[in-house]
Amino acid sequence: MTGSICAFSHWLSLEVGRELTEARRIGHQWRETTWTDLTLKHLRALRDPRIIVGPSHEVVTGADMDWWFVNRSTGRHIGLTLQAKILHYPQRDSARWAYDELPHPRKSLGAQARQLISYVNTARRSGAVIYPMYVFYNCDQGVPPDTEYPASWPGVTVANGYAIARYIQRNIVGTTFPIDRKRFRPLAPYMQSLSALLCNGGGAIPTPDDVVDFLTEERERLKYFARTIELDFDARATPRPLLGDGIPAAPELLMGRYLHDGDFEDAVTRSTVVFLSGD
Repeated sequence: MTGSICAFSHWLSLEVGRELTEARRIGHQWRETTWTDLTLKHLRALRDPRIIVGPSHEVVTGADMDWWFVNRSTGRHIGLTLQAKILHYPQRDSARWAYDELPHPRKSLGAQARQLISYVNTARRSGAVIYPMYVFYNCDQGVPPDTEYPASWPGVTVANGYAIARYIQRNIVGTTFPIDRKRFRPLAPYMQSLSALLCNGGGAIPTPDDVVDFLTEERERLKYFARTIELDFDARATPRPLLGDGIPAAPELLMGRYLHDGDFEDAVTRSTVVFLSGD
């Protein structure tokens, strides 16, 4: 895969959709950790000096990623911490198609979502501005064809992390999480295509301002849906995205290793990508 980051986002969505659809046909279930690892490998394969990809190992770094958008000209930044979930798709039982791990872990439902927000708050106390997001890996047919949503859906979608974390907490029933609340249909209004985020720079690397614009527009879209289709969304519980000044330690360390010796060993403990814009 070669080309712009925008072209990459379109290609990745098609690739994930095709691969998951074929896997469903033959009865194989992909894991989100695998697709996160493959996403990082494909980003690395672009060989774009403006995209610095840290080390990744499926078993060690897991399914989550931190994406940092840094403008070298203005010294501004914003980070996205991405919590990954994959659609589970038992071949013959469409009633079971769902993001089974959405309320993970089973013994403490919603704890992972709470940790995501806690991670953001901790990072901000250290001077880094980072925003929570969910990334969903979907089949080409993310829902059974008899629903109101199109049978075809982008293979990779993203959603506001505050909104999804709240959705998870509000749908826990005692010690259970109803399967109908883990399905594509109720979650689809929260989602946006990956290309909507990565193509927001007009084909170039999105700047931190571009990312904040995307997040702001998404927040406004969810507010509109809350009024028009009664989507469960509370703007008061969803902080406005902001720009940060300076370069936080994690992307600065990765940039330094890349620029000086290319030695990433022990540089970061999370799967990390830095998108550089500006001169």
